Amino acid sequence: MNTLALICCLATASQQSDDVTVRVDPRLEVLALTAWLAGKYPTPTDSAYKLRTWNHFQKFRNHPAVVALRNAKNMYTDFTELGVSLTDIQKPTLTGETGRWREILGAESYDGFFAALPDFVQKTGFVRFFQSNQKEFDRACAQFKGVLAKEKTIETMESFYRYGTSRPRPKFEVFLEPLNSWGAHAIVNKKKLEQGDNSEPVRYQIGNWSGINVFLDGSLNFESTSSLAETAWHEGSHVYIAPVFYANTAAINAQERLFNREMLVKQNISTWEYCLNENVVRAITAVLVKLTKGEKLYLREVTVQTKQAGFIYTGTIAEWILKDYVGNASYRTFDDFFPVILERLKTLPDYQVGQS
Repeated sequence: MNTLALICCLATASQQSDDVTVRVDPRLEVLALTAWLAGKYPTPTDSAYKLRTWNHFQKFRNHPAVVALRNAKNMYTDFTELGVSLTDIQKPTLTGETGRWREILGAESYDGFFAALPDFVQKTGFVRFFQSNQKEFDRACAQFKGVLAKEKTIETMESFYRYGTSRPRPKFEVFLEPLNSWGAHAIVNKKKLEQGDNSEPVRYQIGNWSGINVFLDGSLNFESTSSLAETAWHEGSHVYIAPVFYANTAAINAQERLFNREMLVKQNISTWEYCLNENVVRAITAVLVKLTKGEKLYLREVTVQTKQAGFIYTGTIAEWILKDYVGNASYRTFDDFFPVILERLKTLPDYQVGQS
């Protein structure tokens, strides 16, 4: 991994152990901030930090960097993932492959934003402001990491996949986003994953979006974020299953007849492979919910995914996993079981538009 993509001149608030690093990263935070000022980011959850941030930065709403984002062709909430590709926060410069976002925003807005971002950081005093909130960030990171450890979130997922020493055991990097009210997102090196390389950390960003005891004078509270374990299992699973998806691309694409495209347009899911990936990840998450939290919450999870989110194969795949993989030692790892899922997909009827 490019060291510059992880190290900033500004120390990042974080809590670290051998397997999990939890951090509030100024590179992701400055992108959330500018997108919010531009009106291109969901309104953050109420907190004293949100109020301090708005009071400090709202007068810079017409800075060229903000204007460039305001004029962007398109924008998605996970734009902040580009933070991991920024170098020194004092003079942020992009590294790595970021062409997809240039296409989404439009070349003029994209280039204009990153050209003006260093000036925004300097003129707004962003670094000093970030540092002034360091104690709050440290507390939130320690709180979040404590919940992960208490609930054995990572251990539960690793025991499901059974990879052990058969592949590099990935580490987790969790980016807490104080201005994020919209949810969570896995940050992946797509080029490496497409090559079947699973050696990089499992990285995901997650917001302060619980909706529990939120007030403009309140503290950041990631501990009560809804479905914390489920989010870790979901985002981590995207990375865990990437190599086996890459290895079975042809067999996956052969089942495109199952793609319920029109149900997933709003989620920007435009390929059958992407659709199946989401269904498998959500099925695995549902299975882990059943194993740790019981039948009632499992059924609720499946219902949400199949009836509300449009991932109509989640329940079917989850039942296959529960019946023939969980507790079955004949499959050494989940990779060994994955071809079974592909074979059983062949038995499902073609998807018909309007099918629920």
